[in-house]
Amino acid sequence: MGYDRQEESNMGNLGVKQNKRQIAPDPVGQHHKSISITGLTSIISLVVTLGTLCFFWGKYAAVRERLDEMTSRNEQYELSNIVETVVERELAKQTVVVGTSTPRESGRSPGGRAGESVQPRPRPLQPISVSLRFESPQEGQTFGAGTVIEARGRHTFTPDTLIWLVLSDAFGNLYLQNPPVRLLVNGSWTGRNVNLGQGVTEIHAVRVTEEGDKEFQTKVLRLEWAAFNRLPSGSRIVATRKIKVLP
Repeated sequence: MGYDRQEESNMGNLGVKQNKRQIAPDPVGQHHKSISITGLTSIISLVVTLGTLCFFWGKYAAVRERLDEMTSRNEQYELSNIVETVVERELAKQTVVVGTSTPRESGRSPGGRAGESVQPRPRPLQPISVSLRFESPQEGQTFGAGTVIEARGRHTFTPDTLIWLVLSDAFGNLYLQNPPVRLLVNGSWTGRNVNLGQGVTEIHAVRVTEEGDKEFQTKVLRLEWAAFNRLPSGSRIVATRKIKVLP
């Protein structure tokens, strides 16, 4: 009987030891869990780093695109200046001195005197530069007489360039429009209050000198809106848009 109790006691102690072994922590599992947390942290850090790089790369691309656009505009502006310089030289070559060439070559009249400077005859109004273009109105667009519109487009001039809009009709009459063209630094331009009278066929963008600007400003102050047939000295038509104005 005593032996049975001793055996039960031993069996009980053996069960406790087995239970203790079962609830003991597993160092291998903890090690795997630590590795998983460390790997997850590394992945999150990598994702954050890649996101940051993408963000700054987008900023860099935007700045680079802006710089390329500014460079393109500067090249267009330089090309415009070159074109204008060539045109000035060609016009200067057309001024000749009577006596150094035949009357046919120089345009000398029968009563001309030797040594007298002769200017070439005025040419029809033609645009000589591509530094400004129309986007509105459209080429050949039709309007009713008395319509007031706003002309718009793109340019490569500096904002302080003096440009006015002048209308012309089939008889060569010119009509000043006020206010002058507004050139924006972003490359766009606007011409407000363009009053399309009956018979108008073209809208000209005219670049003027400071003296020409004063002449046009004087017309505005005096309310001289009647037709005229001569642009101020030194003026140049830089763009033309053909339209139709119906009665």
